[in-house]
Formats: sequence, C-alpha cells, structure tokens
Amino acid sequence: MGLDGLEFVIAAENAFGISIPDADAVELNTPGKFIDYIYERLGDGESVMCLEQVAFYRLRKAGTEVLSLPRESFKPDTKWSEVLDRRRIRQQLSLIQARIGSSRRPTLAWERLPWVEGTTIGESARELASHSAHSFKEGPGSWARSEIKEIINTLMAEELRLTEWEENDRFHQDLGVD
Repeated sequence: MGLDGLEFVIAAENAFGISIPDADAVELNTPGKFIDYIYERLGDGESVMCLEQVAFYRLRKAGTEVLSLPRESFKPDTKWSEVLDRRRIRQQLSLIQARIGSSRRPTLAWERLPWVEGTTIGESARELASHSAHSFKEGPGSWARSEIKEIINTLMAEELRLTEWEENDRFHQDLGVD
C-alpha cells in the first residue's frame, strides 16, 4: 500500500475511532470491502442520524457555554471571527473541543493560523462530522451502512481526490490509488 492508501486508512481510523491492522488493510482493496469491514465492526444500526447536525448542535452548545454568548449567535453561516476573541483563540478552541467531546478540534484552519476570517460554524460541523464521526455516535452497533458509506465517500474525495467510484472498483487497479 502506498502513501495515498495509507493516509486514507489513517483518516478512516480517525473518523471511526478504530484501528485497522495492516494485514486487514491490505485485504480492503475496494471501497465496498472497506465499508463492509467498518460496518462489521461498528454497524448494525438502522437509525440514521445527521452527524453534521449533531456536530453543529454540540458546537453551538459549547460555544454558548465557553464564550458566554446567546444561542442565537451560533448559526451555520456564522463566521468564527464573529464570535471568537482573537487574543484567546487557542484557549477558547481547546475549551470548545473538550465540551463537544471530540478528539479533533473544530476546523477553522485552527492549526494553520494566522487567522482565517471566512470559516463558518457550519463548515466546522461538516469537517468534524466526517473526520471525527465516532465522537458523535453512541458506539459500536449504532452505525448504519449508509452512514459509513457517506463518510468513506467524503474521505475518498479529500484524501484520494476521488469523487466518482463504485463499491467494487479496486483501489489500485481501477482507481489508481498507490
């Protein structure tokens, strides 16, 4: 497995909060096998919840508590620059991260300061829902296959730059993933 494939596996591990042994990863040579593997470990749920919505609600709740701002201040299109104190950004983000129960900070290109003016709370919720999805689920058995597929689709687009694929496409031979 090449670097692209390895980065994709790591992104999936982070998103679902699982470890995928190298021996298993080698066998996951199609998106369908990858989805099935994760579903076998975490799935069996039938209820589908919008993880982006759950992430937004947690961000809003944490934001109101940490920043002492009214709930109305937090809408999906609200820019973080409108609610955060630029002088205390790292402290505020760490507190928000702790309150939302995510292993990943909400995105704002926070790790890539200088300040990014245009990032919205909705964009942060979307990023958290796809890259730290396990933080917004109840655990094993709570995942529907369609939810897993949606997250794998997002990760494939971001990590592998693949937006069109079929479940039986082989990563290396059909999709050109190293």
